[in-house]
Amino acid sequence: LDALQNRKICAAALDVFNVEPLPLDHPYFKLDNVVLIPHLAGTSADTVLNSYLLMAEEMKRYCKNEPFQSIVRLA
Repeated sequence: LDALQNRKICAAALDVFNVEPLPLDHPYFKLDNVVLIPHLAGTSADTVLNSYLLMAEEMKRYCKNEPFQSIVRLA
């Protein structure tokens, strides 16, 4: 936020926040060098359908005690 307010970086497009949705009084809304987009910006009919299919496949693997194909590691 400081870097954007003081123009240390020229601009940012942001879609993930510590608190979602952002409060309407958040300082990002006052900046002309910030584009705020919903976290679902990459969602399409195909990605929604495929996420359920991927989850079903992983559940089958789990039930068969097979290794998972899609692993997401959180830092």
